[in-house]
Amino acid sequence: MPKRTFEFVPDLDGNSTKHKFAVRTVKFGDGYEQRQALSLRPKMRTWELQKTGEKEEIDAIEAFIASTNGVESFHWTPPGGEKLLVKAGEEYTVKNIGRLYRISWQFEEVLA
Repeated sequence: MPKRTFEFVPDLDGNSTKHKFAVRTVKFGDGYEQRQALSLRPKMRTWELQKTGEKEEIDAIEAFIASTNGVESFHWTPPGGEKLLVKAGEEYTVKNIGRLYRISWQFEEVLA
């Protein structure tokens, strides 16, 4: 079955990208340490995202994220980037702000 695609566009303001290197570090008693990359692609990214909008749009985003159970991966194109494979983080937040709603969530890059 082909992977689904997250089509919603997050707010441009209030989002961030975190870069993390996957390395193994061995520390020796004399202060020396040795580092090794854990994979062929040692740098992975995580995005903190949010979207403010009408209830129907926020409900649709929530339904998509909830349907993945934080396990199923899907395609997404980050702003200014190329399409890649991600999974939703383990939690998300929906907040009522007057007549609008705001959903905040996290995407984590995964290996294909």
